[in-house]
Amino acid sequence: MKMEMSPEKSLKIITQMINESKETYKHHSFYFLLWGWLMISAALAEYYLLNIDYQFHFLPWIVFSVLGGIVSVLKGAKDKKRISTFADKVISYTWIGFVITMIITLIAVVPANPNPFV
Repeated sequence: MKMEMSPEKSLKIITQMINESKETYKHHSFYFLLWGWLMISAALAEYYLLNIDYQFHFLPWIVFSVLGGIVSVLKGAKDKKRISTFADKVISYTWIGFVITMIITLIAVVPANPNPFV
C-alpha cells in the first residue's frame, strides 16, 4: 500500500530537517573554531622553530593536538546529551577517521615536516 504525503507535510518535514542541521552545525562550531585555531597555531609555531633550527620543530603538532583533544573531550562531556541525528553520526565518524589518519600520519613522518602531509 502506497501512502502519499501532502505537500504541506512534506514541506514541514524538510523544514524540520534543515533546522536540525542548522542546530547541529551551530553545536559543532566550537570544535571547528578550536581545531582551526590550534592547527594554524601549530603550523606557525613549527615555522618559527624551523627558522631557528630547533631540532624538535615538530613538537607543536603533538602539543596542540593533545591540548585540543583534552579540551574537546572536556567540552563534549560538559555538553548536555542531545538527540543524535544522521548528520551527527556522519560528522562523528568523519572526525574519528580524521583523528586516526592524523595520528598515523604524525607517527609516520616524525621527525620530518608534517605540513605537506596534513
